[in-house]
Amino acid sequence: MQKINHKFHIAIKTCLKIQPSIFGDLFMLFVFDMGGVLANSTCTENICSELGISTQEFYLFQRDSIGNNTYQALSIGTISPEEYWDNFSHNSGIQIQEDLFKLLYRPKIDNSILFLINKIKKTGCRVVCCTNTIKSHFEEHLRLGNYSAFDHIYSSHIMGVKKPSPEIFRRIIELERVAAGDVYFIDDDSRNVKVAQDLGFSVHLFVSAEILKEDLSHFSCKSCRSNGDKYTP
Repeated sequence: MQKINHKFHIAIKTCLKIQPSIFGDLFMLFVFDMGGVLANSTCTENICSELGISTQEFYLFQRDSIGNNTYQALSIGTISPEEYWDNFSHNSGIQIQEDLFKLLYRPKIDNSILFLINKIKKTGCRVVCCTNTIKSHFEEHLRLGNYSAFDHIYSSHIMGVKKPSPEIFRRIIELERVAAGDVYFIDDDSRNVKVAQDLGFSVHLFVSAEILKEDLSHFSCKSCRSNGDKYTP
């Protein structure tokens, strides 16, 4: 997942024409990324340490016989974890009998983001997750209850498509029965944010909970229009 250095945040927001606040706007649906926003997003270092290989070797061993990245296939559900590790074992010469993506994945939740999500939900807005992930990580998050704050999870390995493809965003608004202009999307990858914005979403390029909290400080939820409820940090 592409990370954005904090000192470049203002420049990127300007480039993407992201407004510094959403004062006066009304939203029905909030869409949060998972890895890099609510949770940490990788166990690559743990796997490399366990296997005694470098990060460069890890990415090399993911390639199949024609050079395709099998992790990408795993993340859209076109191969199974067993197929992934069979290919990895063949390339590395290391016999791997367990799913290391599950065994060595230790996600940590950012409670400050969880707090913001729960505050949004109290206004009556629907909050969902759109995540590029694999079956092993998805199931571990489920086991730990890490998705419990969301009303629904749109996962790439189930949907068969991943961000930044416009298709995943189109399918979400179709399934949620909302207009693109009624959606506020939060992600830490500028590519995903740009595509969502081009489709008409309001967007936030995530850098920190503090900046997100500030950008949310003036929003109102469409479902609360009648009684004037607002998010209050």
